[in-house]
Amino acid sequence: MYIFYDLETTDKETIGQILNYAFISVDENWKVLSSLTNNIRIERTQIPDPYAILANRTNVIEHQEKHQLSEKDAMKEISDYLWSEIDKAKDKISLIGYNSSKFDLKYLRTSFYRNGLNPYFSGKLVYKDILQVVKKLYLTDPNFPTLSKINDNKEEVLTLALEPLAKEFGLLEGAQVHSSLEDVELSIDFAKYLNENFSLDVRKYQAYEPGNKYKKRDLIKTLLPDYTNFSTSKYIETRYLLLDDNYRYSLWLDLERFKNDKSKNSIKWVNKSTEFLHDGGKALEHEAVNEALNVFSELNLNNFFEKRDCDLEQFIYDLDFDDLDALNLAIWKSNANKIKSKNAKIALLRYKLREYKWGGKSDKKFEEKLKEYAKHRYGGDLKLSSGEEGRKHKTLDQLINEMEKLIETSGAEDKKLIESLLSFAKDSDIYRVLKF
Repeated sequence: MYIFYDLETTDKETIGQILNYAFISVDENWKVLSSLTNNIRIERTQIPDPYAILANRTNVIEHQEKHQLSEKDAMKEISDYLWSEIDKAKDKISLIGYNSSKFDLKYLRTSFYRNGLNPYFSGKLVYKDILQVVKKLYLTDPNFPTLSKINDNKEEVLTLALEPLAKEFGLLEGAQVHSSLEDVELSIDFAKYLNENFSLDVRKYQAYEPGNKYKKRDLIKTLLPDYTNFSTSKYIETRYLLLDDNYRYSLWLDLERFKNDKSKNSIKWVNKSTEFLHDGGKALEHEAVNEALNVFSELNLNNFFEKRDCDLEQFIYDLDFDDLDALNLAIWKSNANKIKSKNAKIALLRYKLREYKWGGKSDKKFEEKLKEYAKHRYGGDLKLSSGEEGRKHKTLDQLINEMEKLIETSGAEDKKLIESLLSFAKDSDIYRVLKF
């Protein structure tokens, strides 16, 4: 059994939320066995990013009028659906999306976590990504198309996105709808097409090709898509040095990059269960190996990541399993006695901010907490990434200014979507507690 899925969200960052979701289960012959799709109301703490709204084509006022399912109940619905499919299956189930390993899976897990639900399903799910199959075919099959797009800097660059490839293969006419259900259906058709025409099945493909056959200090040849010079060099051939490895993760050093950058920027941390790495076979020695081993002699999987100072919802795994169990009791059993750690307290408070019902004796106290959170997130303090130069969440003023500029410069359809978003933002509790 295989489950294809897609999420549409309010933001590319995981501190945003899921707007709608779709899961479709298929068998070995691509026959649909079951499905789940629904929409989630935009929660009190969220002001959607205008560029996300333009991407998923959501009129937020209409969305709010039609949909009242809370994030909490939606995540329980998804969890119950996945468990029901797991219970039916004899073996592990593959959960498959397009670019899901870098986006959808992170969003899904974060959303489970912050609602007190375990996202790991007792190891019964295996994660697959159609984009990884596309990368493999692009790198190795001369018949696979090379398509380009113009980026924000007005440069022509390689694209491996679903929409242009689906059009190239005759699977899509017009623009991609970017509704989760339509995107899942397109993803299934696309995956089936790749299997039938290029003999590579996402349901069976092991994207981390080295597996466990190499040991520390081994060198491999590997290929990487050349996104900027694709017209003259379809891919970049380089060599990776294995610095550390266990059954779940590995550290690989890009030796060509290391020549010019002796920092950890030259190292690729790999989750073997979710990431793609092309294996071109064992390589001969490289002149930079000894220097690299000296530079990173103390580095390993245990100390590769420095302590993160980004927001909890940007790296939800700072909630450990004890925190998650305590959060589950607090949210689903109304028992907060086990909430002890700072992270668990933050997660529980944010849950309460989303779920609080106005009209009680606690309104004033709740409003103070909401204002405190709003100042943190939409006042310029919330960090999206770690380090001194870490990115910050957009302020409310920045979001409003972006919306107003887009209304001035956009065509009629986009203008209508952003006008709806601006109206939603100015009518929100976040706007009220910050501006009045």
